[in-house]
Amino acid sequence: MKRLWKPLLLIFCTCFCACGSPAPAPSVDGIWIGSHRGHFFKLPINVLMDFQEDGEMRFLAQGVRDEQLEWQIYGDSILVDTEMYLIDRLTENTLQLKSKDGILYFYRAQEAAAYLNEIRIPDYLEANWWEIKKEAGIDQKEEYFLLNTFEYLKFDNEDFHLRRDYFYKGNLVFTEWEHSCFRYEDFQQLLFLNYAKRAFTCDSIYARPEQIVELSEDRFFTSSGGGSAKKQIQYNKVEIDSTIPNDGLLEFCEDLLVGRNAYRGIYYQGRMDGMRQELLEGFKKETNRFSGFITVDFQVSCKGEVGRFEIYATDLKAKKVEPESYIIKHLINLIAKLDNWKVEGEETLYDNRYSLTFKMLEGELIAIIR
Repeated sequence: MKRLWKPLLLIFCTCFCACGSPAPAPSVDGIWIGSHRGHFFKLPINVLMDFQEDGEMRFLAQGVRDEQLEWQIYGDSILVDTEMYLIDRLTENTLQLKSKDGILYFYRAQEAAAYLNEIRIPDYLEANWWEIKKEAGIDQKEEYFLLNTFEYLKFDNEDFHLRRDYFYKGNLVFTEWEHSCFRYEDFQQLLFLNYAKRAFTCDSIYARPEQIVELSEDRFFTSSGGGSAKKQIQYNKVEIDSTIPNDGLLEFCEDLLVGRNAYRGIYYQGRMDGMRQELLEGFKKETNRFSGFITVDFQVSCKGEVGRFEIYATDLKAKKVEPESYIIKHLINLIAKLDNWKVEGEETLYDNRYSLTFKMLEGELIAIIR
């Protein structure tokens, strides 16, 4: 028995030290990147916050820069000014808050590599074309969509231009251009590209910050969002022969609140009948013998500009098919040329998403369904 007391004492001390001194709870102090999801629109508003030890919070939230808010922890909740959020989940690297208006998902900002703060970012990024490569499994289109999309970005001072090429069966069927602006943000020595949305106003409340986590002469990586909205994006330097057009640049107002079919002031002259008549008159059969349904989704900016296409097709029995390249290219160009969009009032805050289904029989366009 005497021989057992030392081993037993060692076991007791080990258990007491491990069990009697629990690890400290994770702290919310520090920089977090995340997104808000409301019950209505189900789309993220990107947020960048710095919870400080003195009870203040500096943040770049929805694009509003350098705003100060007071916050206070009360048990399992956080009070931000007058809004109370329940701490639903807190770990070393993740934070989830709930309120009556939705859920906030956060993850801690990545620690910046020392070399990123020693180089001049514009010297690397500007005057080059960058192909946008989204991480595998992120924002991939459903299998029934027919178009393959390639996007190229060019930075110039506080503007960026985006060229989007649509391919179908290996052939280029359409190219469109977008224009907006951004800022280089140095936030607590973490570097961000802050893309603005509402009519290219960089202080827009609908901007999207992306943290630069890696940068070289040939490529760079960014990270944004949190939880299910987290995105890792790779940009590869490419050599393309492309001149930015002087007109025809799409300027979408925002990606947050997108209406459907004439929502909040965007409509076509003559409404659906006027649009249908114009499309029927412009359609050319040529050698096409397709029978089935072709659905074209597209977005109309708050300024009445058309772009951001998606297409899928089925036969008359609802089985996925791939029509000839000619008909896909023809329908995109017909819709892109619709130029009688009207805006009610002096200004509308919303882009609109439209969906048109073309019913065809032996190459004849017999109906357009919304």
